[in-house]
Amino acid sequence: MTFTLTGIWSEAVLKIQDTLGGDGYQYYDYDITTSKNPDDIKRKGTIFHALKVLVKKSERSRAAERINSNIQKLSDNWQPVMAVSTSKGPDQDHPFQIDVRVTDGKKELSLRLQIKPTKGAGSGGGARETQRTECAQCLFAAYAVNVEKGKLETIPSAAQLKKASKWYKGDDKIAEILPDKLDSDWVLSCVRGANAIVKEYGTATEYYFYRGLDFDGKGTKPNTISKAYSRANKDDKKFSSEDKWNPADIWMATPEGAKIGEVLNAKEGRAFKVATWGTLNGKILDYFDNEDLIGISLKKVEQDTASFVVQNKGNKKDIASDVSWVKYDLIFESNKKKEEDRYPMDVYLYYGTGVAGRFQSRNFGGGTSASWQIERKGTSAAQGRVGGGSVERVLNNMKVQFPPKDCLHKTYDNTKIWNDCADGAGNVPAIDEIIRLAMKYKAQGIEQKTKKDDEWGDYQSKMDERSQSYRYSKLLSLYLLDTIDSQTAAVKTDIMKNLYLYASSASEESSVFRKLT
Repeated sequence: MTFTLTGIWSEAVLKIQDTLGGDGYQYYDYDITTSKNPDDIKRKGTIFHALKVLVKKSERSRAAERINSNIQKLSDNWQPVMAVSTSKGPDQDHPFQIDVRVTDGKKELSLRLQIKPTKGAGSGGGARETQRTECAQCLFAAYAVNVEKGKLETIPSAAQLKKASKWYKGDDKIAEILPDKLDSDWVLSCVRGANAIVKEYGTATEYYFYRGLDFDGKGTKPNTISKAYSRANKDDKKFSSEDKWNPADIWMATPEGAKIGEVLNAKEGRAFKVATWGTLNGKILDYFDNEDLIGISLKKVEQDTASFVVQNKGNKKDIASDVSWVKYDLIFESNKKKEEDRYPMDVYLYYGTGVAGRFQSRNFGGGTSASWQIERKGTSAAQGRVGGGSVERVLNNMKVQFPPKDCLHKTYDNTKIWNDCADGAGNVPAIDEIIRLAMKYKAQGIEQKTKKDDEWGDYQSKMDERSQSYRYSKLLSLYLLDTIDSQTAAVKTDIMKNLYLYASSASEESSVFRKLT
């Protein structure tokens, strides 16, 4: 049975997620390894939610110190936290496992956070594991549909899975995706995913499972879906990445469906037959409806029975029917004890009720790079981000100027805004703009003053002491807030709906797929 975390339990997960980032760092690459319905738990202290945070090996101790420090501060300032215990690190200040016990007044449950090194070097380690698990899902599904021809009651052996090699079209070697190469939770996820596919599509039809090969190859190769996407996006720019058009990680296809690359890239004379969003999405939908080609977006399946739902078919705006402009949270300076903790770089923009109904606006590029984005907050692993360029594109498509015309920067020039927020005397105009907008929107910790007042100089000093990443993040977040707030109520709601749909890969030009979770 699927469930949704609510109340204190949902809030606890979101607050723990917030401890993974700060001024100049962010550790948002994580997997959910456990998620249980608190209503079903009877035993005190049981872990209801667990995160595995993946960081570079060289950064592990530093990440542990930062995250632990943030969690200890959360414990001091949020009453539902009953206790925090740490273990498995080099010392108590650098724990690789942190358990946070939380109460709703009736029961006490725990949330576990483990800080693990990525396999392989740098960020490539994470990409390698993604390739492995996505290809493994292809193999398990190919076995269930074409060999076992039914639900998998047990974990198939290596010998059994190899019998499905005919129907496996992934870009990883079979030897690298067998059960002994996977974490145990991903093995179970692959079994559950395969069973969901069998339940929905049966076993009477022969299906091949693709990941990274043939029609699912890179856009530089001929006769790929990616090439058709790139052509449509070049002529009518709508997306920053193919995932925002169609987030399918793998594809299942009949022999007829496997011809999709040729169909999408066929020419009539010198012109491509499929060159627009309408013709591209129409072809994908036709093959989907005929059950010849199904794109599947994968998340780790935590429950015994997977959810396998259709996305982006019918009226896409239905999923945003409850989205509107609600409010914002903006802090200039908080009353936290340590100065380094008083100045959050993010701004929260609410589109619904509760802590899950909001966007977090901030720089996700750490301390050395400019990567301002907004992210839908939620208790699952990924709710969707919208990069700065895509935010601008969504607003431009609505004929909404970003930043507003009375702001310091007249256009969204990411590099210039980053450079204008650098250390040194040249950052004064950007600092003054942060102060002006913080006052305009009555941020916590700032009074209404003018440049003639002594307090303005104090505010300037406080902003000058922050990092370039902080100033850049705060300024762009304030620009977005100012952009939204300057509109009519109806346009404010439309902006939030369109950003929500884009983050969910469900904008008007997005393509149909199934989401397996």
